[in-house]
Amino acid sequence: PKGCVETRAGSRAMSLDAVPVALADRVYGALARVRVACNAPLRPSARAPERAPPMLSDKVRIACACAEMEYEDFIAREGVARALGEHLCEPLIIRGGAAMWGARGWTLEGMVREFGEWRCATRVNASSTRAGRQFTYVESAHADVVRGVFDAPSTTEVIPFAAAVARVLRWHGNGGYVQSDASEEMSAMCRGGVSEVFASVPGWRESQNQRLWLALSGSVSTMHFDASISTLTQVSKGSKRMLLYPPDALRLVGLWPNSHPLRRRGKVDLASDDLERDFPEFAESAMAFEAIIHSGDVLIFPPRWAHYTESLGDDVSMSITQRFRQGSGTSSTACVQWLKYRHSPMALSRLVSSGLVRNDVGMKLLRDAVTGEIEQDVDGWGDPANAAFRQAAIDCADEIMRLIPQSDTADDNIIGIYVRGSIAHGRAVAGVSDVDLIVLAKRPFDEDAVREALRQYWLPKWNKVITKADVRYEYVDCEVTTLKGDDLLTALSNCDVFVLATQSVTLSGLDLPNILPSRARIPKERVLQTLSSDVEEALLFGSQRAYAWCLKRLIRAAYEKFALPYTAYTRDLYFCVELAIEYANVDVRSDLATALLAIVQGPDSVWGALWPAYGAAMCRRLEIKINGAARRSCA
Repeated sequence: PKGCVETRAGSRAMSLDAVPVALADRVYGALARVRVACNAPLRPSARAPERAPPMLSDKVRIACACAEMEYEDFIAREGVARALGEHLCEPLIIRGGAAMWGARGWTLEGMVREFGEWRCATRVNASSTRAGRQFTYVESAHADVVRGVFDAPSTTEVIPFAAAVARVLRWHGNGGYVQSDASEEMSAMCRGGVSEVFASVPGWRESQNQRLWLALSGSVSTMHFDASISTLTQVSKGSKRMLLYPPDALRLVGLWPNSHPLRRRGKVDLASDDLERDFPEFAESAMAFEAIIHSGDVLIFPPRWAHYTESLGDDVSMSITQRFRQGSGTSSTACVQWLKYRHSPMALSRLVSSGLVRNDVGMKLLRDAVTGEIEQDVDGWGDPANAAFRQAAIDCADEIMRLIPQSDTADDNIIGIYVRGSIAHGRAVAGVSDVDLIVLAKRPFDEDAVREALRQYWLPKWNKVITKADVRYEYVDCEVTTLKGDDLLTALSNCDVFVLATQSVTLSGLDLPNILPSRARIPKERVLQTLSSDVEEALLFGSQRAYAWCLKRLIRAAYEKFALPYTAYTRDLYFCVELAIEYANVDVRSDLATALLAIVQGPDSVWGALWPAYGAAMCRRLEIKINGAARRSCA
């Protein structure tokens, strides 16, 4: 009959719609315990809403998955507790971080049997919002709620756990979402694994006890942020999906005033068909970090990260949260201090003002507004201040000529040796700059042997001035000395003629910088075409050096994608970041600035023992932003 609720205890239905809620809680709570005593499963009512979250707007964009580490790798790394205290700068998933918890064995039936009389806080909707799937926290003690001035979308009721389960399963009422401090017995089953690391993090102090969260699959917790460090552990039942937004996105989500009963909550509705109309800036620029956690996984995220949560699974989703405040007791390096401002509009300039990155080494080359050509810029090569660097480059070229086998005839193997970069421009800095050479040859030779000989015999003579020799070898399988114009460009099609034409000085052999046609000075993409494979290769290798190399490629690719068609030419990493930020149509400021810092100072200086997870996530996130639009949430 209409208004009846199928209890599935038998073929008969019971109608308690007209019965007081407190009595209904007692009846359905008792029914839950009876079913458990009879070894019958607890299942959602036939009137329960669809057990899938609401479809999100196609304007919700996801930048990438959150950084993650396997628990075995996490715990094996020295200094992980300190890294959590100092370097937790974005969400982090520890896969299997709670695999040893006793709570992994929890079932809904077992919990009703064990904790059925335990009184727990349960959030109850005032009306059937979003088909009973959407739950918005309200501060029940707020004066406007107490006086009845504010029509609260939900209330908190403290009821026996068995009755709360009946609410969650929609046996009666508008649904429920258990959000309650765990009992001592429950907390005793939530120990070990990564929770032991939490207890040893310098400066962390618990600000909220472990809490049990139990919801029907398909339920959602609307957009809000936490004021402290949060951890969420998925226990035995279901999964959780969270979309997390960096602190700078808080201005976009329509936060309620701090004096409002819904403070820390956002007005933005990710499932709204009118998201773009109501929150145009959010729809245009906000990009989420996506976390999907399963049984035994732990998600950790910093304060002030706005998040939207979906409960997934066949029937219910069960998790444990715990919060911490960062107190005293941790050291603070310049890198760690900067991470606090990485989402600021001044993030890049702060790198310079704090002395972490230099912006006075590289240069930007102006382009002809009509032809797009870059003027040759090697005027500083003969500068007296460049004398030591110039001699180091000449000496390096002489050593290479001695090491590379030459023909006994006039047909020598070496076509030419060219110096490029800061030394060619006369802007080299002692202890910072490399000798950057291009060696053009006809036949391959043992590059590793030459590289090792330079390290052993040439570098010790110049290591007070030069950090290393960076030599690139290119091969041309035809005679080029008599070629000109298009024929010369065709013969050198596999070489970097742009760098030779604009930024190089001849040290030996054919004077290509002065005979290449002017169209060789038009810059072209050099990194974008192989970016995806470069990222995969670096992540497969997995070392700090590989990550730093990959981040360099990503920064230059970002410049090529967003800025190269419109502005000056540069290879300097700082200027690449500056120009890419200026011209990008997606938010890359924080990621590019952090990538630059990781290159200069090292991934472990920026992310501590968490560098494998954060470095990999950074590489993947930037690759997604550069190579195309971030995928939509409904894809």
